Amino acid sequence: MRVLLFGCGAIGGVIAASLVRAGADVTVVTGNRDISAAIARRGLSVVELDESQWAIVPPRAPVTSAAELAGSSFDLCLLSTKTTTLESAVREALPLLRPGAQLVCLQNGLPEDRVAGFGVAPERLLGCVVGFGATLGQSGQ
Repeated sequence: MRVLLFGCGAIGGVIAASLVRAGADVTVVTGNRDISAAIARRGLSVVELDESQWAIVPPRAPVTSAAELAGSSFDLCLLSTKTTTLESAVREALPLLRPGAQLVCLQNGLPEDRVAGFGVAPERLLGCVVGFGATLGQSGQ
């Protein structure tokens, strides 16, 4: 399964790192060039609550625009952007998704109704509540 993750701040970074660590094929889109460069340089880095640390290199370097992925196709899209950039992320993601691919909204506040307003069929939308907190330290950590 190919996973497209939009937004690689604190929450998106932990989710991306955890999925890659579990063997998932994850491609990260982050509009933040500093975060993209940090991930390309040293991988996704996580500091746990007990202060232990780990890092993992994603299967491919992150991109700063979904346009860089033209011709690719994905089975799942995880949306971990701020709500202010959610609509543009959805619009960028849709051409890259296989028919019927699911979009998961990771913003607490359940924006699925809003995303459905962007032309996404409701049966393709999944909401979730992120049950952990995260803080972005250095870019990519």
